[in-house]
Parts: sequence; C-alpha cells; structure tokens
Amino acid sequence: LEELAFQYGRYMLICSSRKGTLPPHLQGIWNVYARPPWSSQYLHDTNVQMAYAPAFCANLPELFESYADFFNIFVHQQRQYATQYIEQYNPSQLDPNGDNGWSGPFWTNPYNVTGKSPVAGFGTGSWIAQMFWDYYDYTRDESLLAETVYPVMYEQANFVSRFVKEVDGVLLADPSSSPEQKLRNTVGTTFDQQMFYENHHNTLTAAKILGRSDKRLDIYEKQLPLLDPIQIGKSGQIKEFRQEEYYCDADKVLDPHHRHTSMLLGEYPGQLINDTTPAWLDAVKKTLTLRTRKSNIGWARAERVAFWARVHDGDEAYLFFQDLLGGNFLHNLFNDHRGGPLFQADANYGATAGVAELLMQSQDHVVSPLPALPCAWSDGSYRGLLARGNFEVSAQWSNGQASRVEVVSNAGGTLALRYPNVAKAVIKTSEGQTVDFVAKGTDQVSIETTKGQIVVVTDIPACTPVVAPSNLKVVKDVKSQFELAWTGSKDAATYNLYRAVGNAPDYERIASNIKGTGFVYKAADLKQIDQMTLKVTTVRADGRESREGATAVRLLH
Repeated sequence: LEELAFQYGRYMLICSSRKGTLPPHLQGIWNVYARPPWSSQYLHDTNVQMAYAPAFCANLPELFESYADFFNIFVHQQRQYATQYIEQYNPSQLDPNGDNGWSGPFWTNPYNVTGKSPVAGFGTGSWIAQMFWDYYDYTRDESLLAETVYPVMYEQANFVSRFVKEVDGVLLADPSSSPEQKLRNTVGTTFDQQMFYENHHNTLTAAKILGRSDKRLDIYEKQLPLLDPIQIGKSGQIKEFRQEEYYCDADKVLDPHHRHTSMLLGEYPGQLINDTTPAWLDAVKKTLTLRTRKSNIGWARAERVAFWARVHDGDEAYLFFQDLLGGNFLHNLFNDHRGGPLFQADANYGATAGVAELLMQSQDHVVSPLPALPCAWSDGSYRGLLARGNFEVSAQWSNGQASRVEVVSNAGGTLALRYPNVAKAVIKTSEGQTVDFVAKGTDQVSIETTKGQIVVVTDIPACTPVVAPSNLKVVKDVKSQFELAWTGSKDAATYNLYRAVGNAPDYERIASNIKGTGFVYKAADLKQIDQMTLKVTTVRADGRESREGATAVRLLH
C-alpha cells in the first residue's frame, strides 16, 4: 500500500500535467462536483506547490512545462498588480515606466485570469519562482535557465527589492501575512522573509552561472544579507511572526496547531535550512513538535512527512504517512481532504514527494541517500530518484544499512555524496573502474563526473547511529555562569557542548571531553547575550558523534 501510494501520486501528476494542458488544480482532472470546493482554483499558498513537489525529486521535471506555460498567461496581470502594490505601499521605489517586476497571486484560474489577493502573504511570488529554480536545479539545462527560469526569478526579485522597507537595519515586507493565520497586515513574517531570501539568492546564483550583469543585480546583492529570514523564539522555535516571543503568543490569535506551517518553508521545500545550518534544523524540529499531530487535513499531513524527513526523523515522518493513509486516503487512494467527503488531489502529490524525501535528499547540493529511513522500512530498494545537479540515484539496503548506491550523472559535474562510512566503501564506475574521490571525513566524498557516467558504491561498512543524550536543562543560572544537567546516553564515552547565540544558523563548540552528565559553563560575554540555544551531543568511544543532541534555550533574565 505504501509503495502504491507513492507511485499513485506520480501517476496522477503524469495524467494531469502535460505540455499543452492546464496544470493540475485542486481536483486535477478528476473533478466530480458541479460546484467544486474552492472552485477548483490554483491556490499558491501551498496547494499548487505541493502538486509539483514530486515533479523534480520523483524524476518527472518535464511535467512542469504545463505550469510554466500557464504562468506566462497570468504574469501579465501580475506585473500590473506589482506596479499598483509598489505605488500603494512603497511609492518612492516605483518605476514610472512600469518596470516593477511581478507580484505573486494567492489564487488563479484560467477564466478569471488571476486574483489580486495579498492576504496569503507577498511571499507567494517568490515561492512560485522557487519552483522555476527547481526546474533548472534538477535538470541543469542552461538554455532552460536562460530562457525560462532566470527571467521569472529576476522579475520577482525586482518586485521584492522595491517592496521591502528598512526597519531597524533590516529589510522587511510591509504589509505582511502568514498564510491563513488570523494575524494579518503585520510586518516581516517569516513566510515572506524566507521566500524573498530564497529567490534573491537563487537569482544571484543563476546570474553568475549565465554571466549576466543586469542592472538590479547589485541591489539584490546588497539586500540579500538584510532580508533577515530566520528569527528564533524563546521556546526554541522558528518564529512565524516577528512579535512572537514564546511559541504562538503573538496577539493571542494564533492557532498553535494550524494546518499551515509556513515559517518552515526554508527547510522544505526550500534550501535555506539544511545540514549546514544545524541550529536552525533543531529549531525546525522544536517547531514541528509544538505544532503537534492534531490536524486531520490531508495535505498538511503530507507536508509534515517531508518536514520531518528533512530533520532526519524518519520514524516521526512515517507516523504522518500512516495517518494520511489511514485517515485521508479513500478506497481508490484519492485524498479525502478533511477525513470527510471532500476530494482534493494535493495530498496525493505531497505524499509522493514526502516519501522521496525519506529516501533521498539534496537540498544542500549533497546527494544523501537514505537520510531519514523509517525503522518500518528496514529492507528495500528504489531506482531513479532525482537529485539536484541532475543526478539519478538508486539504492538497496537491508537491516537499515545501504548495501549498494548507484548514481547516474546526467549532466556531469561534481558529485558530492553523503552516507555514513561512504569514504571507506568501494567506489567504482559501472564498468568496474576505480573512481577517484576526495573525502570529507568518513561520511562524505566528492567525485568529478562526466556526463553519462555511472558511479557505483558497494561494501559500505555498517554504521550504528550514536544514541543522543536527552532532557538538557539549565538548573542554576547566576552572574557569569550557569549549570547544565542532562540525561545520559548509553553510548557515551564523553559529551560535547555547543551554543548558538541569538538567531545564529550554526553552533560553536564551547566544551568537549565532558565525562559526566552535568557542566558549569562560564564565559565573559554571558551578561551581554539575551538568548542562546545550547546543545549537548554524545561522543562514542570510536570517536563518532551523535547527529542529534539535547537542546535547551537559555535566556538572560
């Protein structure tokens, strides 16, 4: 059933998104309603993006042509709206000749071409542009980048660069919203800021690839570090709203179990939060834990499969997949939107994308097979998932350990490959020739590939994950020191202690070779730090460190 549900999402997208047709809307081509829910529209605050989520990772990028053609129809009206928005909200940045880019719609349909609705947040445009970036990043077709993708991203960045306003030294969306939460018309929601950041970054990256020197690129470069996409709250969460301190306390109107989790889009489907930003990944996990499993909405359950996969918790992701199969999928596998009689196809596509994330990830441009394998799938195989860089990945495993990984380099270039002990494995071409690689520790290698080359990895030494400690707490906090305590791990020889100050994406190690389950931390700068996230990890006798750790937030009282 689980395999069938994965393939079914691919099947539905193949059926309903082909060149020369309209893209899939809420019911796809299977609408049975005279008056369909939400009028079978194209909703851009998650539903359209979820429909196309498996197009790339599940190796169907050609199916995005349908949406690219549809975009070229409605973008003309969105350029007019962009000019109206700049004139209304930030007139000093208005180009009088109308060169103000395009703004993202919340909803569209092919009959009333587009809806002017900023209520979902102005980040919808950059989220649409992100799909176009994925269209290139998974195919690495530079003609596609130049002719189709780059113009979409550049124009969206043009609008954003004129729309944002300086507030306390950063550039924020004003007004700003987070999709379908009750707090509206605020400033600088994480949804908008993350999406703006992602598109500015992708636009600049594309310009360098193409050797472009368009007139506003310097502006985007200067703006990028000021877009301030991540704020860490006092609960250790990624804030949804800037005025939020503890989780969901902003104006007392937020739903703590809301179906939308828009403040985490930089983690999925974005690339901003990844294994190079471990402090942010831990904040994502905290946020997901606080959001809980209460929602019975099909697409929200599907999205959480992918969210949890990106923080490498395959078992929690698997629970959401089971909830979706048991609580939303009907006898013919159509998604029942609310667990009541309302068919909506988005969760079918989203489930496929979520399963793909459990089996393979590449958001930091490192191909990572089996990054979040659930215990329930201890033995298995897959063929042909697609990674960024146009690397086609296949894997076999038993007892939770990979026995063979095969990567086809469809476009050539550098293959960065991450898996425990991969540097100690046998790495050859499909013809049996030894492959040269550069090791980064024992768990990552870098290989220069040619177009069409097949890299085969076998004889991978087994690696047992290191059990992390738990229940980290600040038990005494006075002056320039505080005392920590935690529950130990059975694998521990020693422990390492880290801190991330404020909104920092990464940790700095502040103590190592800790023997017990407690530590007194002293530092001269503690009186000047309002907030820090602390993390303790296990170090096993063989030197391997736990990927996860116990975290706690320390506030300056």
